[in-house]
Amino acid sequence: MIFEKYSLMNMLNEYRKNKDLINSYLHGEKIEGFDKNSSVIMGLSISLFILVLLLVIIIQIWALVLLVRYWNVIPLISKVLGVLGLFGVGGPLLTIIVVYVGIGSKKGKRKRR
Repeated sequence: MIFEKYSLMNMLNEYRKNKDLINSYLHGEKIEGFDKNSSVIMGLSISLFILVLLLVIIIQIWALVLLVRYWNVIPLISKVLGVLGLFGVGGPLLTIIVVYVGIGSKKGKRKRR
């Protein structure tokens, strides 16, 4: 699945493997044997790889903050699915969706009473 390919762990491993190439790209330096147009990491150009890595990190942090913030509000199944989402089963988007659905279900029960 495409989300597994661009998971946080895979992206960080690729960053670590290509750290010199990425740093030279960010500093505008040239590396012997590499060209800006021919340098590809995980099928992405270096600039796009950096952008996707930042986006993945931001989404992961967002999911973690939501889960911690609403831990006492969401139901048990949302907690379980949220933690599983943080560790790769479904990804951080699953965590975000589950937390918001859990919050909505708690608010819905309060309005009925």
